Amino acid sequence: MTRRGFNTEFNNQLFSNLRLTQDFGFFIKGLSATSMFAFDASNKRILARGKREDTFFPIRQNHVMMMAP
Repeated sequence: MTRRGFNTEFNNQLFSNLRLTQDFGFFIKGLSATSMFAFDASNKRILARGKREDTFFPIRQNHVMMMAP
C-alpha cells in the first residue's frame, strides 16, 4: 500500500565571529586588548501535508452486506 502526503523542510543557519584587537602601546609598551564575540542562529521548519487513507465500513441494507466509504 502506498501512503499519501509530502513534507517540505526549510533550514536556515547563521554563524558569525568578530574579533577586535586594540594596541595600547602608546600608554604602556606592549599592552594590547583583544575582544571576541560569536553569534549562532538556527531555524528549522517542517511543513507536513497528508491525506488519511480511505476507510470502509460494512453496512447491512435489506439483509445484504455492503461496503461503504
